[in-house]
Amino acid sequence: MDARYFLLKMEEHYEEHSKKMSDLTNEEVYELITRALELKNGAKVEAREDLFVANLFFEKFNTYKNTVLRLQSINIDLML
Repeated sequence: MDARYFLLKMEEHYEEHSKKMSDLTNEEVYELITRALELKNGAKVEAREDLFVANLFFEKFNTYKNTVLRLQSINIDLML
């Protein structure tokens, strides 16, 4: 697979599956804020087999390593 094709497909996928703040209703924003406060106050997060989160790191190694350690400390499964 050509790198340009791969990047184009990633961009199409991102546009299809991402949202901007302007796309959200007031109720959706309120739900996000409420959930964030619950998590901040110690609410438990149930593992989901159907949910994946990805992050590409373009940072210094120390920042990457610290982020990995933080994610592992809250029981996030990582694929490195």
